[in-house]
Amino acid sequence: RSYKKLLQACYVPVHFAEPTDAAAARAWVGALAGRVTPASTSGAEAARDGRALNVGFTYAGVKALGLDETTLGTFGREFIEGMNGDHRQRALGDTGPLAPETWAWGGPKTPTVHGMLFLFAGTPERLAALLTEETKHAAAAGIALGAPLDSVMLAGDKEHFGFHDGIAQPRIEGFRGDADAPSNEPEIPAGEVLLGYHNAYGQYPATASVPVSEAARKLFPVAPPDPYDTTLGERLDLGKNGSYVAFRQYAQDVKAFWSFVDQAAAHDAARRKWLASRMVGRWPNGTPLEHAPHSEPAEFKADTANEFLYAKDDLYGERCPLGSHIRRTNPRDGMGPTPAESLMVADRHRLLRRGRAYGPPLAASFDPADILASDGGGERGLHFICFNTDLGRQFEFVQSTWVNSMKFDGLYTDPDPVIAPHRDPAHPATHPEEISSFTVQQCPVRHRVNNIPRFVTIRGGAYLFMPGIKALGYFADPK
Repeated sequence: RSYKKLLQACYVPVHFAEPTDAAAARAWVGALAGRVTPASTSGAEAARDGRALNVGFTYAGVKALGLDETTLGTFGREFIEGMNGDHRQRALGDTGPLAPETWAWGGPKTPTVHGMLFLFAGTPERLAALLTEETKHAAAAGIALGAPLDSVMLAGDKEHFGFHDGIAQPRIEGFRGDADAPSNEPEIPAGEVLLGYHNAYGQYPATASVPVSEAARKLFPVAPPDPYDTTLGERLDLGKNGSYVAFRQYAQDVKAFWSFVDQAAAHDAARRKWLASRMVGRWPNGTPLEHAPHSEPAEFKADTANEFLYAKDDLYGERCPLGSHIRRTNPRDGMGPTPAESLMVADRHRLLRRGRAYGPPLAASFDPADILASDGGGERGLHFICFNTDLGRQFEFVQSTWVNSMKFDGLYTDPDPVIAPHRDPAHPATHPEEISSFTVQQCPVRHRVNNIPRFVTIRGGAYLFMPGIKALGYFADPK
């Protein structure tokens, strides 16, 4: 859940002592399990309680809890290798000035992150009290909590560039519609988000598992066969009701974005909004270009904001450009070879996003004119947090194959115009074929914007495993 009614939130890195006192760490986890907010608590119930708490662990954290080597080997390969591994850096575009060595947390030059607390509250005072409580609990167990990553809920459900955010959230099969995903949103199989359920392929996702024991049988069902190691025999499903989390902190250079768009639009305000909206794929108020390709409607209609496809009326991107942000992160039926096959492929790479912004808006109005008149100072951005059961097939595929790729859907030099790690066009080491463009498909003549700079910079990140309640109990007392 996103706990949208709990307006205050922070994310707190957890650092075990090194070497870790595994018994003390397990005792802390055991006590924490009694304070964690379960998924059975609705968003309304959490709001009435005024607080919510969740926890995820990195591979280093799971390992420090003392699980046996065979069990550790059953976690997902991407999770084991971590977000800052060499291959991951190339796949995600975390190279050069974005390399993990430059990160403020989660990189090789910063303290090892063993976990992350997700804290939510209804008021700043309640959040501060919750953080104080958890800091005391951790200190008593010899565990340090890092500097909290603060967040902010921006007016109008916007993100810092000024566009309505969080619109295209899928609904998990079997979950009732709520504030996170209304009942008219399309469902995705539960196994795309939660381990232990059928995924979009009709199969159980690969899961972490533990040896069979009498005590463990009381906690977990039998795990599906491990697809990567057929020699394991019968084991029990530690991953059941858990999920893998990709957590990335992105700083947004809001003034650079609007300065670039303003220059490309020859300082014409109407053209500026037109171009920026094509880069995103929606107007600032959230209306998709498929519904209103020429101008922004006065009213945003939330109940139909996701009710559109591409193949029938916009296969070639003349309403919503092929390379726009929303089209490449969820292509729907717009790719080849057929609309049905495109929908099938898109549905096998969906993500459940639960991020929040951080930092004050550059201009409270979000008006580009006010943004351009500001000094551009301070830092602001987005805590991108997504849940999935297969980091490689879901998060990493979307990031590397759709967001970062210059060749997406028949394009040639067009990565995601908003969030891709664009190379500096003026840097002498930048090869001409690394310079980004954005193409607006039009008939008879297309419009192209060249030399796009980077607007988003990663500040830190980690892959986490967010366990189910029973798995938390097992972590506290492996049986």
